[in-house]
Amino acid sequence: MKKASLTLGIILGFAVLTASASQLHLKMYDNSGFYVVLNGSYYSGLLHSYNSYSLNPGNHYLQVFVPVYGHRSYPTKRLVFAGDIYIPYNKIINSVIDYDFRFRVISEITENGYYNKPYNNNNGKHYGLYKNGHDYRFPMSNADFNLLLSTLYNAGFESTKMSIAGSAIRSNYFTSRQIRELCKTPVF
Repeated sequence: MKKASLTLGIILGFAVLTASASQLHLKMYDNSGFYVVLNGSYYSGLLHSYNSYSLNPGNHYLQVFVPVYGHRSYPTKRLVFAGDIYIPYNKIINSVIDYDFRFRVISEITENGYYNKPYNNNNGKHYGLYKNGHDYRFPMSNADFNLLLSTLYNAGFESTKMSIAGSAIRSNYFTSRQIRELCKTPVF
């Protein structure tokens, strides 16, 4: 009887610990690559999305680095975010490092799949589209978009402008404002 009670206690304890684990999904605002250090543990390799499926609820120390390519053949790392993040109990946290390099929660979903709380991301900024709480598509940042417009205006030939615009359109997402501005360029 004692053995059965002990086994049952261990199984229930494991079930409670497993059920309380939360998930963290993190991306950069522009889908660029980054490196992650969470609670002092470095996750090797350049990531385009970071997913942790078994985080304990509470505060966690997150550091995010981006590659900086210089004159060497390998990139160095630049710290863009460092700080405590709060992970609530039994939640799936979809988050982004925004264009100002701040940690932003996009959505919080309960483990049973119910969409719990949308986030407005400060000042009405929108960093992604939601499909089942996991599919993100981020528009091109304003700085990158302004660089694209400048490149288009400064390109000499019509064929060069079309090539640049086509490449940008195939590999990025845009806001409606950006599309409107892009249509006003001399390329179109």
